[in-house]
Amino acid sequence: MTMPSAELNQSLLTCDREHAGRQDSDPFDEIKIAKAISGDDAPNSNEWGEVLQSMSRSIQGKRFLLVLDDVWTNDPKKWEQLKVPLIQSGAKGSRILVTTRKLEVANMMRATRNMINLQELSDEYCLSIFNHMAFPDGDVQEFGDISKEIVKKCKGLPLAAKTLGSLMQNKTKMGEWKEVLNSKIWDLEKVEQEVFQPLFLSYYDLSPTIKSCLLYCAIFPKDHMFR
Repeated sequence: MTMPSAELNQSLLTCDREHAGRQDSDPFDEIKIAKAISGDDAPNSNEWGEVLQSMSRSIQGKRFLLVLDDVWTNDPKKWEQLKVPLIQSGAKGSRILVTTRKLEVANMMRATRNMINLQELSDEYCLSIFNHMAFPDGDVQEFGDISKEIVKKCKGLPLAAKTLGSLMQNKTKMGEWKEVLNSKIWDLEKVEQEVFQPLFLSYYDLSPTIKSCLLYCAIFPKDHMFR
């Protein structure tokens, strides 16, 4: 489970390292990450040797904190290409913090001894997040009991509680709440789908025009620049 980006950014602001940086890592692109570390000195070329030299120069003899957020790729070749020059160039005391949802990634990075395994939230905490989003004024009205039933579907995932709470904020009829509670979306079996069930519910709640717009945007790769 990944640490929220806001918390990561705060940790970087309070870090006493000489250099600190955060990089979203899905998909894991070692060239893109190395260029981000190099900053303004990054070359225009994508030739790995040139990019590697630039990155190594930028951290040579310096302590750094590098945060790789939400890593899914467990390809050891990609990781070794990036890790070795980081270790060789950075000063003693440098740290690499990785967040991931996959144990295979931690095993690949040989980081299991230093792993912090975040557990699911209790239903009580999930309900607190859900109610904060669904009832901004704090008045749960007649929806208190059904809120607890919906929150149980979140399985301790804060993203699910937050997304569902936002979805329910403008639903004022009990029938609408029961429709969400009894949705067949909850019956999907794949683990990845468990994480995104509330997002599916939010999608189905959109107007047809917005759905079409969202699906059109989804054909473009991550970080695509629209012109």
